[in-house]
Amino acid sequence: MCEIRSGITPDLSADYDMIRRRLFARFGAPWIMLAVLLMPVMLMWQGAWAMLPFLLTTLLLMVYYYDPDRELPSHPLGIMSPVDGTIIRMDFFHDPFLHRAARRIRIRSGLIRVYHGRSPTEGKLMEYWPQADRENRQYAERTIRAAWWIQTDEQDDVTMIVLGKLAWVRPQCHIRPGERIGQGARCGQFPAGSEIDILIDEKSYLNVQQGQTVKAGVDTLASFNHDNIEAT
Repeated sequence: MCEIRSGITPDLSADYDMIRRRLFARFGAPWIMLAVLLMPVMLMWQGAWAMLPFLLTTLLLMVYYYDPDRELPSHPLGIMSPVDGTIIRMDFFHDPFLHRAARRIRIRSGLIRVYHGRSPTEGKLMEYWPQADRENRQYAERTIRAAWWIQTDEQDDVTMIVLGKLAWVRPQCHIRPGERIGQGARCGQFPAGSEIDILIDEKSYLNVQQGQTVKAGVDTLASFNHDNIEAT
């Protein structure tokens, strides 16, 4: 397996969901405030036309860092959507990180979406690969930007892989390997327009269809199969 590397935001922990009560993500709030403060400065210094780029920047930052609280359903065996988006692929796949046969559910996040990722299941973050770029024939058409491995108390494994084309834009992880996280809890931030692969046991039951729109932490993608029955 890949080596775990430092790169996780130090002041954000597994208690992130418990202490946050705001409309925008706290790590994005300073950028929004800076853009807002620069607008009147540019207005007085250069006029209205010079202020417009900062107004546009402020609006884009507000969209990007918008992070509303949600009523999260309880689904003990459920694998929840980690991001707002659309299901674009469902197939059987080889997990390149855990080296197992798996089901793959790929979600494409839109440009106007909530980009803050949520954990698909309750469990422990076993490993996080923030620099996951590597040659992989299964991902020849995409570049792996980061990957999470979360394991439940029942030893069910979920691999979450973020794909993207911009080498300088990378996801962020808000928890450390070894920490626990709740189902649907905020776990990181995904770049705009990312595609996210959820890899689960090949016997899991699917709860969604290709083309379906899903919301992070709210919609159930699949369910773990504890009955040892072959899923279809």
